[in-house]
Amino acid sequence: MMKRLLIAVMAVLAINFIAAVGATGWLFKSGRLDKEKVAAIREIVFGPSTQPATRPTAVAVATGPSARLAAMLATVAGKPLGQQVELVQHELDARSAELDRRESELEDLQHQVEVARADVSKQRQAVEARELAQNQREKEAATLANDAGFQSSLSLYQSMPAPRAKTLMMTMDDATVVQFLQAMEPRTATKIINEFKTPDELNRIQKIMEKMRQPVASPQQATAGVNPGQ
Repeated sequence: MMKRLLIAVMAVLAINFIAAVGATGWLFKSGRLDKEKVAAIREIVFGPSTQPATRPTAVAVATGPSARLAAMLATVAGKPLGQQVELVQHELDARSAELDRRESELEDLQHQVEVARADVSKQRQAVEARELAQNQREKEAATLANDAGFQSSLSLYQSMPAPRAKTLMMTMDDATVVQFLQAMEPRTATKIINEFKTPDELNRIQKIMEKMRQPVASPQQATAGVNPGQ
């Protein structure tokens, strides 16, 4: 909004200035103004000169819209009035396009920052979820290690031949098999898993191994339905 207002103000000032210069030139050429009257008007508008006429005045360094307007008008000075208006309008259009481009770049950069923040947030949530699952597994494993009934059954299954242990596990639910396989020595668990050979057995052990990557169940579930004497 401020950008559009600034451009409009500069355009009005430029056109008014050009019109005034054109009107002054017409009055001067028609004889209605002479050099003395022009000098008097200049003194009224700009004030009396405080510098000697023979010495160059210092050029003040101006900033802001007025300085940009003055620089713009200086580039079209001496040209016909219609051409001056056209050149000023062209310059204003070019500056407006430049401001639009910069605004678009700023919006794109802001969008990229927002996308990056969203990605970081998702990654942090994923890490927190993995840490929570790992902590849960460790907690459940510690609980199982302290459960006397579970430990007794685990010792019995680990002492059995792998085919016999596999046969007993076929009578258990998946959650219980997961509990025992996770608590066993890796070598013993691998021997038992390798005994699942038929298509149905392979399909089931694949599902069990997928569940082994998830948090373990409670100790009560681990010992439910287990009959070591089978």
